[in-house]
Amino acid sequence: MISIIGAGPAGCYLGYLLAKKGQNVQIFEEHKEVGHPIQCTGIVTRRICAILDIPKSIILNKVKRMQVHSPDGAKISIPNNDLVIDRSLFDQYLAKLAKASGVRILTGHKFLKITKMGVMAISKGRSKEYGCDILIGADGPGSNVAKQAGIFGSRSFYTGIQIRVKGRFDRNAYQVHLDVPGFFGWIVPESEKIARIGLAVQKHPNERFNRFLEKLNLKGAGWKRNIIDSQAGLIPIYDPDLPMHKHLHGKDIFLLGDAATQVKATTGGGIVQALMAAEALCDTITNGVSYEKSIKKLRKELGLHLKIRKTLNRFSDQDYNRLIEEFNSSKIKKVLKNNTRDQPIKLMISLLLAKPRLLLFGRFLLGL
Repeated sequence: MISIIGAGPAGCYLGYLLAKKGQNVQIFEEHKEVGHPIQCTGIVTRRICAILDIPKSIILNKVKRMQVHSPDGAKISIPNNDLVIDRSLFDQYLAKLAKASGVRILTGHKFLKITKMGVMAISKGRSKEYGCDILIGADGPGSNVAKQAGIFGSRSFYTGIQIRVKGRFDRNAYQVHLDVPGFFGWIVPESEKIARIGLAVQKHPNERFNRFLEKLNLKGAGWKRNIIDSQAGLIPIYDPDLPMHKHLHGKDIFLLGDAATQVKATTGGGIVQALMAAEALCDTITNGVSYEKSIKKLRKELGLHLKIRKTLNRFSDQDYNRLIEEFNSSKIKKVLKNNTRDQPIKLMISLLLAKPRLLLFGRFLLGL
């Protein structure tokens, strides 16, 4: 029996893949309903379409361009074809796939600890032990499985804050604001009338979020009446040295998705990476390939994202302004249109070939 803790995209997709291979799988989800609560911008690259056939009902919007706002107020428009999805429906869709393949999903069951027999979970105030010989922690940034297994490590996080708000928006473009210290802010339209507005930072998230809203002129009289809901959560920063596997109490324990910090350090996105990691882990479990080997390509990509983020963290506002100027060219825009940020190695090579002057920013790599 394989036990998966967490019925998010990583856990449900892995459960689905394993069940198709004939494995017995049970998923424990502490919340009563899969897909709630949600802390996510819901924006994904088209690379996800190469992994999953997503029902049209889950796709809220198909954007055509990205507007990047520099600290000095300048902005450029870059062709883009990202998708904005309903995360709740997306999670529930993957849960349905898993169930249809024979996975047992136990909602309202909170994982407590690892036992010699398997795992201990609590539901409606009663704890019960469930047997398993393989355990997967797909239980998010604060992974209790990782803590129980002694492989949580010393992680770092961003705190993301987001509101869904009514207003008038350009549904064809999402905005990225680079004047947020250490990361960025965003406006992601679900439609012409609703958008997700948020940011992620490591320090003083509430204070900086309020400043961001003020800059956007959204904090006038009565603005709060337009808020539909608000969300907040931790975004793990990828740690290449984090152990993702341990043998304990006679069972193999693996970490997956946010629980393994398998997130792009450049953008904080991790849905596509979680699905890719799930495919790799399925290969590990069913074919005996080491997790390190099966996930090698993804680790390289995530490692490059981390290096880029460390480079960007050394930028001043003036450096960002210069970078935006360099990106405001037809050659660069063509590269960005035809490549995805989920394949950073290919993207970086294409950018440098299109505009070698970008090597001038290589001086920041010296600090890595």
